[in-house]
Formats: sequence, C-alpha cells, structure tokens
Amino acid sequence: MDNDESKIDTYGLLYNLMAVDHYRKLAPRGWHIPEDKEWKELEMYLGMSKTEVDARGVRGTDEGSKLKSTSYWPNESGTNESGFSVLPSGYRDYNGIYSNLDNTAFWAGKSFWIEGRSRILNDDESTITRFKSPWKYGFSVRCIKN
Repeated sequence: MDNDESKIDTYGLLYNLMAVDHYRKLAPRGWHIPEDKEWKELEMYLGMSKTEVDARGVRGTDEGSKLKSTSYWPNESGTNESGFSVLPSGYRDYNGIYSNLDNTAFWAGKSFWIEGRSRILNDDESTITRFKSPWKYGFSVRCIKN
C-alpha cells in the first residue's frame, strides 16, 4: 500500500507478527486473532481434506477462490462463496517495502513462531498456500468473535 493512506479504507492495515502475537493483543475485547487450527477448520468447511489442510505449500483446488471477493482481483478470480471477501492487499517486507498489492493477499494468524501459520491467496490461482512467514513482514489480519 506504499503508506498511501487513501488505500486504508479499502485494504485495511498490515501487521507484523510481533503485533499479532504481542501481549497487548491486537484484537479488540471479545475478539481474537485466528490460530492455525481455526484456519484449517475454515479450509475443511470450504472443501479441503484433513490431509490437505495439514500440508504446507499450495493446497486445495478452489478454496482460495471461495475466500476472495468478487472485485479488486485483476483476473476476477474470486467467487466469495464463503462471504470472507478477501481483497488483494499484498504484504510489507522487513525493509518496509510494499509488494503484490492488487494481485496477492497474505493473511496472518496467531502463533507464527510455529511453522505453517500464514496463508496466501494469489490472483492467478484458486488454491490456498500455507507457509512459515518471516516475523518482520506485514500481513492482513481478520479477527474472529469469541
């Protein structure tokens, strides 16, 4: 988002893993940052098998498309069947450089110190990638009501 404040209303903010796991808690009272097991529950609800959700790397078939909004993606690759409405907000690297705005979404989850907590959705793919992310990178966060 290149520190362009005009994009905040559309894409929200990006948070590094220290902010996500910090004791002061990023999520407001009554909400929490999803853990890996909660992402897996969502992915199985969308159609992935237990074996697929436990794997790292690119997984699934069309579950990523089900999470993507029907707008903002260049290839119109989202169906938003889930109602999750993911936008392609990109990420921020450890040098503060923003990348992949408008074609990729990186989603953070709680407890990144354990491998396999982050998720990626790409414009040209309908799958979901699960990977170990660098703790200084900034990602989107979606809170879950307790």
